Amino acid sequence: MIKEQVDKKIDSSLDHMFRNNKLILSAKSLKEMKEKLQDFENPSKDLKVFIIRIKIDPNSKYAMVISISQHTITPDLKLLTRMGDMALSVTYSEEEYNKYKFKLSYIYKIIKDMKEDKIDYSKLSTPISKLIKK
Repeated sequence: MIKEQVDKKIDSSLDHMFRNNKLILSAKSLKEMKEKLQDFENPSKDLKVFIIRIKIDPNSKYAMVISISQHTITPDLKLLTRMGDMALSVTYSEEEYNKYKFKLSYIYKIIKDMKEDKIDYSKLSTPISKLIKK
């Protein structure tokens, strides 16, 4: 049920690259994403992007985990993780999913909070309820 609901908004079987709250690229893996980047126009300077990966497992402690990681696209179209690039795992228990569902606006808010250094990275993962109530 969760997978079907999420897939109506974004394909949970793919990795997704966002920049400025826009989906700019989707691929089956990071390797494929790097290959697809070669079709893009070279940026004049480094660009910061966020890659989103969704893992859904209703039988796990967390029904859904969304990994959000910041990367840099260089002018020669390399996708790198640089010093200072951030990463976060957002968890949904089944109860949290039933209450909050999945919304792209949550992803945009979390990315904005990551850019503005409003996220506590002291834990390996953070429940969605703590991130969207800020």
